[in-house]
Amino acid sequence: MTGEILTFVSLIAAVLALLLTLWQNILTRKALQAQSLLSLKEMENENYPMGLYAITSLKSYNSYDEFIQNEPASIQKAIYSTVDYLNFAARLMEEGYLPRQTVWNNYFWAYRKAREKLYPWWFEGQRKNSFRRFSSFNVVSLQIAQVSDKQIEEFDKKHYPNNPSSLT
Repeated sequence: MTGEILTFVSLIAAVLALLLTLWQNILTRKALQAQSLLSLKEMENENYPMGLYAITSLKSYNSYDEFIQNEPASIQKAIYSTVDYLNFAARLMEEGYLPRQTVWNNYFWAYRKAREKLYPWWFEGQRKNSFRRFSSFNVVSLQIAQVSDKQIEEFDKKHYPNNPSSLT
């Protein structure tokens, strides 16, 4: 009888230790995600907003060579830095360091606008020397491009019901 009680107590202790370990892993993951997001935000320097502005105000191009000939080096660099930054954010998401929704909440419109303005000609120009350059960006921006305006509006109504802004 004493052996059975000791076995039962040991089993309870093992289950509690397992639950405590799982809880600790959850907390560690959340801390790692928070640290990843903080690091990403720290990297968001003055080139990022300048690059977003450059992307949104960019005139239409059909080729990378035409872009290189007509845009100043500072604009080219700002756009490259911004896409590189967004690619890094996408990479953190792919590797599980950041949840998809966190990345989308922070950068949804940047991915959407960059794909709208730069695809496919700019990426083709970038990939002449490196076939997989910005591949993480490409995956995320393609996913975001497939989200309809109606889906965006429904998401905003559900998650931000007091926000007066809307697509309509």
